[in-house]
Amino acid sequence: MSKKRQTKKVVQETETQPSKRTGRALHTKTDLSLFLGAGASTRGGYPTFLTFPHLFWPTSTEPAELKVTDKERILLASIRRELERKRLPRTLDSYLQILHNYNLVLQNVFSDEELRSRFSESLFFFSRIQELNQLVQRARTHICELTATKYQEEPNIKYLERLNAFYCSLYGAYDHLNIFTTNYDLVPEYFFSEEDLIPCGATLLNGFSKFNSIKAARDAAKKGFPLKWSESAYSRKDIRKTLSLYRLHGCVAWYYERNPDTEPLRQEPENRIHLDLREPHRIRDYFDRLCVLYPGRNQYLGLRPHNFAFEKLYDACYQSDSLLFIGFAFRDIDVASVVFNAIRQRNKTRGDNLRKFRLVIIDPYIDSDQFQFRVESLRKHIGAPIEFEEKYIEVIAIRSEFPPDDDQQIEIILNSLER
Repeated sequence: MSKKRQTKKVVQETETQPSKRTGRALHTKTDLSLFLGAGASTRGGYPTFLTFPHLFWPTSTEPAELKVTDKERILLASIRRELERKRLPRTLDSYLQILHNYNLVLQNVFSDEELRSRFSESLFFFSRIQELNQLVQRARTHICELTATKYQEEPNIKYLERLNAFYCSLYGAYDHLNIFTTNYDLVPEYFFSEEDLIPCGATLLNGFSKFNSIKAARDAAKKGFPLKWSESAYSRKDIRKTLSLYRLHGCVAWYYERNPDTEPLRQEPENRIHLDLREPHRIRDYFDRLCVLYPGRNQYLGLRPHNFAFEKLYDACYQSDSLLFIGFAFRDIDVASVVFNAIRQRNKTRGDNLRKFRLVIIDPYIDSDQFQFRVESLRKHIGAPIEFEEKYIEVIAIRSEFPPDDDQQIEIILNSLER
């Protein structure tokens, strides 16, 4: 499943920047927090949001993986041209955003009495609008169906073995790893399903207290007893080594017990989430209950389980003095605003005697200059300013694939975390 990638020379750069801080206690000196972006999963065989649209189109030798009608593909081609014309990124979320915008406009036509009456004057024109509405709905469903299929796939074993070597090296220095991610895939769950790979006997805390393997979770769902998410499942009591997984944007195997579009979402325990690894091709049957954030579904950002993960991310940045970013493109405004606001409050509350907050970035394509450029671009879209001052933030960029190819690369990463 995975492609061979050329190993790049590891380059370590250090650059400084700013921030400040408030909060409660997630971290101890035995904790390390990591943020996994899409680049952390690519070697496992998963597409990123940037490469995912390549699956929409046939090649000279292969048919397109996205199975849609000719009319739907024509619609997607027009969206691609629009993105090119506006010089916007041709990413998965960009396609979903435009489809969502189309859906809003079309729903207004059908729901607004004045608009409906005027458009209905021409039966031909109104039928074209109805046809477009159906195309938009089908295209969005087919894209989400393919997304669920790709991100539910099992990663290749070589990737999991290198991941095991990396985590084992971290557990040599830390007892508890806090993993924050915006990825939809199930890499951590597959990783902990391999008995020979569980690093140092660590326990996975992913919000589902009865989770022990992908197979067991799938069997439970088939029997009508899917695992249920709860904050209490993150308790570390009497557990020596843990990997706590916080999914900020949800997962392709997470589903609301109720349809959030028709029944208002509340907090735990009423707002129940199931881990249900059912067949991805059936997603059209339960599409409205899928617990993921994407354009058109961001209205649930402030509710459980999403806000629980964001609260923990804030705490991690506020309480500790470092964060390891792996394969993260710094395109998510919600993540950047939480991270930098927490660091700013950290220093504001605790004064100038604090150590600099250290951001360690592992990515084959992002150096310190690229990091500055991307965060500066985000600043233009965030209401609250992001402050950068040398005395507050230190940035270490390590140009490397992930997981690292050898122990020497792992050692470079570990050294970057030492104080």
